Amino acid sequence: MKPAPFDYIAPRRVADVLALLADEEREAKIVAGGQSLIPMLSMRLARPEVLVDITRVPELDRLGVDAAGALHIGAAVRQSAVADDPAVRDGWPLLAAAIGHIGHPQIRHRGTVCGSLAHHDPAAELPAAALALDARFVVDGPRGPRTVAAEDFFVATFQTAVEPDELLTEVVLGPQPGRGWAFEELTRRHGDFATVGVAVLLERADTSGTVRDARVVFCGAGPRARTAARRGAGADRHRGRRAGGRRGRPRRPRSPRTRRRHPRHGPLPARRRRPPPRPRLHHRLGALLMTPSSPTPAEAPAPVPGTDARRAGTPPLSEPSGWHEVRLTVNGGPVIAEVESRLLLSDFLRDRLGLTGTHVGCEHGVCGACTVLMDGSPVRSCLTLAVQCEGRALRTVEGLAPDDAPLTPVQRAFHECHGMQCGFCTPGFVMTTTALAESAERPAEPEVADALSGHLCRCTGYRNIRRAVCQALDERFGK
Repeated sequence: MKPAPFDYIAPRRVADVLALLADEEREAKIVAGGQSLIPMLSMRLARPEVLVDITRVPELDRLGVDAAGALHIGAAVRQSAVADDPAVRDGWPLLAAAIGHIGHPQIRHRGTVCGSLAHHDPAAELPAAALALDARFVVDGPRGPRTVAAEDFFVATFQTAVEPDELLTEVVLGPQPGRGWAFEELTRRHGDFATVGVAVLLERADTSGTVRDARVVFCGAGPRARTAARRGAGADRHRGRRAGGRRGRPRRPRSPRTRRRHPRHGPLPARRRRPPPRPRLHHRLGALLMTPSSPTPAEAPAPVPGTDARRAGTPPLSEPSGWHEVRLTVNGGPVIAEVESRLLLSDFLRDRLGLTGTHVGCEHGVCGACTVLMDGSPVRSCLTLAVQCEGRALRTVEGLAPDDAPLTPVQRAFHECHGMQCGFCTPGFVMTTTALAESAERPAEPEVADALSGHLCRCTGYRNIRRAVCQALDERFGK
């Protein structure tokens, strides 16, 4: 399915965003990365009347540490930007590790930290990390800004303390000097939502190893991220939650089993005894992780074919409309196009530009066949709206070796290593490998594995694909 029609607007000020949210006549929805929202739009699980893109508000795209040592993450800051920031890796390694478990690099290049927290999927990693790090959430609205503690922010599944007319503007994390940490999760395969995950943060009282404060927070273990253990400062809030019952209340005694009788046919067969419960995964993970882990040339833009008959009076992106004119660069050439607000980038490339090398498979960001490069980073074109590409530079597989140009080292490696069978997944693999080969330094083996895990090969030809990637990287960086 495709998204239902909606108006799209990209304001430039927070005040304009709040005014749109306060409009009671039209339902507005915030979008930044859209990696969770756009699949919901495509499956029509969400049908807002207005989609408000906050990525063009300058004050929401700020990432930095203040004079007090606190980390500020704006609502439009990408997950990959946070995880790659040296200050975050050094001062908040638990946060960087949690982001590394979110989907795949292609998702993290578009997704935002605040977007994941405001979405609050209970199986997501960032709510657990926010609870463990005692995050503070700055929320703005018609009643003025307010700060919400992490314990009060997450209410229930897909529900937070943010009101419909409010906006989460930033997340603030206090300094975390000298703390031991760990973040682990169990998944069916890398990149899936966690079956269960755990974030552990330890603070030592002195050099003897005495623990002054310990926090264990689980995701995927209930309708919200759950703090299962906390000792030290702030521990009073969690006292009383014992295995015997909720908040220490004793369980009601069960009546002895009795043999059931049918009113006419006598005794009924005894109920089957349930098998003994398996040890809960989050209990085992919590016991495992109670020790700290180591941090590891300008030319006139050409109209798109089929858009010569232009719609009169198309408004700019700063005004809500179901149609917008976008200007972008595709494979080195400027493009002007008038697009419907709900048009996916994958459909724009294939149907409007004729670039059918971008394949469409799952259309909800899992298979990786639609991967293209946006400003040099691999992204899912099925999870991006065409109107969001205003001012962006896109590259598809057709732009790697146009016309009769020789194959690139990546394409040649896939050819020589037989890194393709049916070829459906090949453009996505090639684009991601191209991004790896264009890195300033050779990517480490875990980074390569993480990037390739964002693609599915229907023919299961992963061995030859991996050989092709290694050959391309060897040619680029040397063995």
